[in-house]
Amino acid sequence: MEKKLCLECHAMLIGRADKKFCDSYCKTAYHNKNYKSSHQKIKGINNLLKKNRQILKIFCEAGIVETTYQSLLQAGFHFQYFTHQFTNSNNLKIHYCYEFGYIKTMNDQIIILSDLTKGFEFKETLKISFN
Repeated sequence: MEKKLCLECHAMLIGRADKKFCDSYCKTAYHNKNYKSSHQKIKGINNLLKKNRQILKIFCEAGIVETTYQSLLQAGFHFQYFTHQFTNSNNLKIHYCYEFGYIKTMNDQIIILSDLTKGFEFKETLKISFN
């Protein structure tokens, strides 16, 4: 019979043939390590999305609905991270960080939308050419 070792502490296992851990402590420690390493990247991306949302929220609360690409970058905004996007009938691409959206114009301007309801209304009525 093959001797099996605990996956966490590598102690020899006694008991059932399919046993993987010597006790519940080792089982919990093993799964916590695996969970932490596999979810670290997701946690980092979620933190960046929350930061982007917070920056857009601060701009909106200050009454700033039009700003520059550079000013968002200086505030710590990461443009490559957003929750979803929408392209309206005028072919304008609107990026969202949760309920806050923004449109990048060709002249380095950013138009910030404050929530999804206003955003969808805005998408259908916006008739700006950025060419």
